[in-house]
Amino acid sequence: MQTPMSEQTDSPSPWFLRIPSGIYWTLLALIVLALVFGYDRREQSEALDHVQIGCQLEEKELYEQALTEYKQALDNSRLARKVRGEVALKMADIYFTRFEDFQRAQAYYLRARNLDPKLGERANVQERMKSAKQRATGSGVTQGATTSTIIQHIELISQPLADKQGPVLASLPGREVRAGEIGRALAGLQGTAALQIMNDPKQFQQFLEQYVGKALIYQAAVDAGLHHDPDVSALLYDYQRTLLSERYLLGQKQKSQTLTNEQVKLYYNKNKDKFADPGRVAALMIKSRSEKDAARSLEKINSGMSFADVASSESIDMASAKIKGVVGYISEQEGFIPGVGKAPEVVAKLMTLNLNEVTSVTQIAGSFYMFKVVNKVPRRERPLDEVRSQVEAALHDGDNKSSPDAIAVSLRQKYQTEIFPQAFEEYKSFAERFSAQKATRSQTTATAQTIPPPEAGKSTPLR
Repeated sequence: MQTPMSEQTDSPSPWFLRIPSGIYWTLLALIVLALVFGYDRREQSEALDHVQIGCQLEEKELYEQALTEYKQALDNSRLARKVRGEVALKMADIYFTRFEDFQRAQAYYLRARNLDPKLGERANVQERMKSAKQRATGSGVTQGATTSTIIQHIELISQPLADKQGPVLASLPGREVRAGEIGRALAGLQGTAALQIMNDPKQFQQFLEQYVGKALIYQAAVDAGLHHDPDVSALLYDYQRTLLSERYLLGQKQKSQTLTNEQVKLYYNKNKDKFADPGRVAALMIKSRSEKDAARSLEKINSGMSFADVASSESIDMASAKIKGVVGYISEQEGFIPGVGKAPEVVAKLMTLNLNEVTSVTQIAGSFYMFKVVNKVPRRERPLDEVRSQVEAALHDGDNKSSPDAIAVSLRQKYQTEIFPQAFEEYKSFAERFSAQKATRSQTTATAQTIPPPEAGKSTPLR
């Protein structure tokens, strides 16, 4: 607790300043803790609501909607890691057993194990993880085929397995529209629109008719061979590359965010000073225009006049003079003095003074100062349990391994990539040739459009 200053003002203080500082800061800390605790409880309650709704939807075999609720709970970091691990396990089981989406099943099994390692020790989980991995990497790919070969054979991605679930709701040439497909479309709607459609037969019928209309338009586009159009193919390729790249980066980021206890301990032990409460002193200050004025103030103090009274009558720093020279606490770590600015050497000197000791006259930036130490708070090393969240945040902020640039560098080494030094010259030459060819084609087209058509009964002579 801060010891009272030796010099007190004669004028009455506001009521809140008369509260002992220890009680004041304790009350403030309790209020902050109550607010934080209330926010955490509310976030946890909402996450658990999503889990409960997901379970109810899963029992009704509405698996797409259940996955949406589970995903919102899984992404809520306020929920306990063990609970989030169980949620990830539920999602993995749905993808494995209901949709046979083994790649996503494998990803969520791994995430469940990372959140709660004990889940990965279950025999049935280990068996499904192994099966999902095998089926995710081995289904539909010919042994020995390269990536480029596979891409050449794929024109359009087939329907998701989720679309093939449930009863048939409509029939189109060559395929059927099932409940799973409509459920996935409803899950993509915003707000409460999906619930309104599901509870109103007329709205559902209208939605189904619109959906079938869009499906027919898509089928007509495929029948017309528009997916072979170079512009369309380029757009499909660009979207495919962007989507897969984003998913890959997200997966790498999630992996890097899983910190072990050993990582946290190691970083804390190496950086204890970052998380410690620095030493502080509470001080009074007298600021003078000249060394002569400062000497006069020091003479008054030596003659028995209190430092606080001299500060009130002699200091030219009006802000501190009004409160008997009080400048508040000065931190060793910051090296900053209120009303003065950065002065690390002076702060370092203040930290060595004893209680109620006065400095000699010190010149700072053209002015002359004296300080008196009226309270000292020693440096305190904070234990790991108290600063764990700060340590984890520092580790995440300092982890550049999951940034796109860092991942790209590691992949260049993995795939033995080479960027040729003459790339700029080669591209510039190509671009110039391409521009010239494009201009020639445009000129030829314009010339052809200006030639009048032959008159009826006459033919255009060949040259």
